[in-house]
Amino acid sequence: MTTDEHALGQFQSRRRFLQETACGLGTFALWQLMANEACAKPHFAPRAKNIIFLFMPGAPSQLDLMDPKPEAPAEIRGPFKPIPTKIPGIHLSELMPRTASIADKFVFLRSL
Repeated sequence: MTTDEHALGQFQSRRRFLQETACGLGTFALWQLMANEACAKPHFAPRAKNIIFLFMPGAPSQLDLMDPKPEAPAEIRGPFKPIPTKIPGIHLSELMPRTASIADKFVFLRSL
């Protein structure tokens, strides 16, 4: 093995050592941050007692049901007519009239 090959081997092992050390330290730091957040008390008292999570595979999209975009052009809007809810500015699909009548009782989370 020549001096250049030997130096290259050391460089690669040194680089690998530094990479693995950095990954280990980063993992340890992330673990510490997550442990601190898990132990932190919430800055507000939780009020919710129940939650209903709807996971609807195969259901119509949110644009057709919960976010019909009534002001959007026809090629962007869904095929169903938007109807107003008890909350000003919030519209639902015409397929959900009973949900629209009690929309003030729940929260819409439109991102996940």
